[in-house]
Amino acid sequence: MENKYDYNAVIESYKEDANFKNFLYSELNNRDNNGFNNYFLTYFSKNSSLDIKLLDRHHLDEKEVYHKWRDKIYSVLLNDYAINGEKSSIEDYIADTVKNINDESIITRWFSDLYLDAMESSKLKIGILHALSHIEYKRIYPVGQMIALTGLSDADDEVIEYSIKAFENWQDKEAVRLLKDRQLKKPWLQDYLNVVVEYLEEL
Repeated sequence: MENKYDYNAVIESYKEDANFKNFLYSELNNRDNNGFNNYFLTYFSKNSSLDIKLLDRHHLDEKEVYHKWRDKIYSVLLNDYAINGEKSSIEDYIADTVKNINDESIITRWFSDLYLDAMESSKLKIGILHALSHIEYKRIYPVGQMIALTGLSDADDEVIEYSIKAFENWQDKEAVRLLKDRQLKKPWLQDYLNVVVEYLEEL
């Protein structure tokens, strides 16, 4: 038997979100399961500020939603450049994801996969590190720190530099235990790491 969604309940869930209501009213003409699923995924790919609980409530495929979320981020990062001291154009979207997904396991899974799926692209890895470095240390813990630590072992010096810079930007003394006595091959990167560790120790 076909499972019909309660659209009024969905709209009620986001009664404060005018964009979501307008999206449903203006674009959701095909009121079957596939129609709702496709439109919801399209909306989520453009707007991260949605309660992840709707995935289960409306039987949406988390992997499919993740892929749309990931592809949006990759698309922007590939056409953007990380500039020290400046926010990238995708940072607010990524920060909203962390803010609005209350399930830590999903945050860990999505961001881990976001970085792992980008392993063949230094540009993507740098963009991810740059964006994460501007999210509060404890809010992105532990997945942000795991990603930055992974970056310290990268073959690309620039990825290593942005991994160190992530810890510098987070400005949290707890990171000292993760970085102290860590050895890097390039002297200039080791010097930079040592400076950051000393800076964090003094906080």
